Amino acid sequence: IAQVMEQQARLREWRLKHDGNLLPGLSSGYSDLDAYTTGWKPGELIVVGARPGQGKTSLMLNLAENIALDTHTRHQDGTGGVLVFSLEMTATELVQRVLCANAGVDLRKVKLGMFSRAEEDSLKEATNRLATAPIFVDDSFTLSLSEIRSKARRMRDRYNIEVIFVDYLQLVKDNDKLD
Repeated sequence: IAQVMEQQARLREWRLKHDGNLLPGLSSGYSDLDAYTTGWKPGELIVVGARPGQGKTSLMLNLAENIALDTHTRHQDGTGGVLVFSLEMTATELVQRVLCANAGVDLRKVKLGMFSRAEEDSLKEATNRLATAPIFVDDSFTLSLSEIRSKARRMRDRYNIEVIFVDYLQLVKDNDKLD
């Protein structure tokens, strides 16, 4: 047991020294989730399910934002990023949600154009902060598994995509179904 603990301590020191990260995978930005999952690792499939209106899309967007904003600490060359396939909402709707969440401004106020000067400043700051975040959104509403796989491979090769989110898995078309 002492040998195993010593090896683990050396591994933690090595990770801290080489990449500043104790996790074997990518950090979600949520320490409790990271402690449970040990980070997001290549090849993993993680499915989040809940009743309608419980915040699945919001969680996904927060995870995507956290991972994308941390890309520059993982990659000196500026590559890496997050790919989001949205089969339910447009890219514009997703961007509005991310900006409002990041700025702490009520999305409804933004949609109605009824926000204060301070809220507008917060939105501008959020826009500047997120402008360089490598988040790529594909809002094609009728994708099959093979189309998702093909697009994901192209994006991975071009931009070194590290994480792929699919919102809303139940809307993915079956490859074998005839229209």
